[in-house]
Amino acid sequence: MDTSYETLFQIPINVLVRICEVDITTARRWRRGSNLPPPYVLGYVNAKTQGDLGFLDPAWSGWLLRQGHLWSPEGWRISMSDVLACRLHEAQLAAWRHEVQKMKILLANAEAARLDEQPTPEELGEVFIRVG
Repeated sequence: MDTSYETLFQIPINVLVRICEVDITTARRWRRGSNLPPPYVLGYVNAKTQGDLGFLDPAWSGWLLRQGHLWSPEGWRISMSDVLACRLHEAQLAAWRHEVQKMKILLANAEAARLDEQPTPEELGEVFIRVG
C-alpha cells in the first residue's frame, strides 16, 4: 500500500473531494501541504482508486474491491451473493455431515450384527430354490 502523500497529487481534485467526502478547500489545503490529512485518508484513497482493502486491516492487504466483487490475492472473484450464500452452504454441509455420521453408525451396527445387504444361499438354507 502506498503511504506517501504524493498519492493525493495523482488524483484530480474533484475526485479527491468525492472520494474523501470533504470540502474542496480541505482537499486544496492537503495538496498545498498546509494541512496534512489523517494517515487513514491515504489508505482510503488507495482503496477507492486501486481497490486494495489493506487500509482496513493488514490481513486484507492484497484483497481488492472492484465493480462490486471482492478479489482475493490469488485471483478468486467473490460476489456479494457468494458471501451471503456462505451461511446456507455451511448449514447444508452441517446437515450432510450429520447424515453421514448417522449412516456410519447404522453401518457399524449392521456389521456388528453381521447383516449383509443380501443373504448368501447357505444362510437361506431350505428356502433357497435353485433356478436354472
